[in-house]
Amino acid sequence: MIYVTKQPLVRNPFRQAALMLTTILLGGIIVPFLILELIFRCLPVSDRVEFMPVNDQHPYLHAKPHQVYRLTQGNLFQIQAVKRTNNEGFFCDLDFQPGDTSPRVAVIGDSFVEALQVANADAIHARLDSLLPPRWSVYGIGSSGSALPQYLAYARYAIGRLKPQALVFVIYQNDFTESLAGVAPVAGHHYVGKDGRTIRYDRPTESLWRRLVYESALFRYLWLNVKLPRFFKKSTNRSKPAVQNMDTLTARITHQFISGLKEVAGTIPVWLVTDAPRPAVYARQWETASSTHPVSKQYAFLRQQAQMAGFHTVDLAPAFRKDFLTHRQRFEFPTDGHWNPLGHRLAAEALATSMLAILLPPYRQKARP
Repeated sequence: MIYVTKQPLVRNPFRQAALMLTTILLGGIIVPFLILELIFRCLPVSDRVEFMPVNDQHPYLHAKPHQVYRLTQGNLFQIQAVKRTNNEGFFCDLDFQPGDTSPRVAVIGDSFVEALQVANADAIHARLDSLLPPRWSVYGIGSSGSALPQYLAYARYAIGRLKPQALVFVIYQNDFTESLAGVAPVAGHHYVGKDGRTIRYDRPTESLWRRLVYESALFRYLWLNVKLPRFFKKSTNRSKPAVQNMDTLTARITHQFISGLKEVAGTIPVWLVTDAPRPAVYARQWETASSTHPVSKQYAFLRQQAQMAGFHTVDLAPAFRKDFLTHRQRFEFPTDGHWNPLGHRLAAEALATSMLAILLPPYRQKARP
């Protein structure tokens, strides 16, 4: 007969403590994360816009075509819009049809044309489309962070692809400084290098890990609604010399843009729309502010150079000022500086008045009451 003696199991107290601590830590992180994730999946957290790679084969930045997004902004979702991308990957309800022979207009710009804050139907390009004759089609081509060199790149794309009868550029005050490489680079955009030549920052194919991270509603809320990255940006002194040399910088960037636009556009009519310095628009001493405001000077210089090159210009300041005196309504959101639907509508109306008078004077005369 064989007798088996059971030996007591010797437990390692340090191992037990480490295992217990690990369990507590994981439970304290994973469980709250899962609870928060479920909560934020029930809230209108913003979708993330998917952009396509930019390289030599695909040199122009655009989003993934035929997508519908629910886009919200603010920690309390103060701004909400449902938008779609067309077959070209831009936020425009019109799909480009290669066989279409109707007259076309390309409205090019940055986030003011992309207009993530409003529905596509409320954006300047859709508003302009409704104000031009029925046969005309207006396409919006824009992306956040674009500046003047990117506008020229989009113009090349529009001319080659859409064959437009008119080009429109929406100009905002940061388009001058953000034209320089290294100031506020956005992957996929074009910039002016130190040697004056145009350079492009390519956009690689997005990694699987990055796509998986953005699947989290909690992460999207922190990154896109709260905009957490802005709290981690290191302050730099890059803006100081730009402000001190703004006249020189504006002149150099403007001359290069106008020269490049003359080459790209050729005989196609061009309109440059400059946003109003809205703090001055709302001020009581408008006459003084409109002439001394630094942004007003930038816009005025750009319009002067554009007119000398044979381009048409639209200054939104008078239209915004007139409407504000009448209705006392602002043209941007309380939590965001981009145009609200009113701002887009007034910009489109001012632009349509100029375009109808120049492109279609007989139609303009018939349209008068």
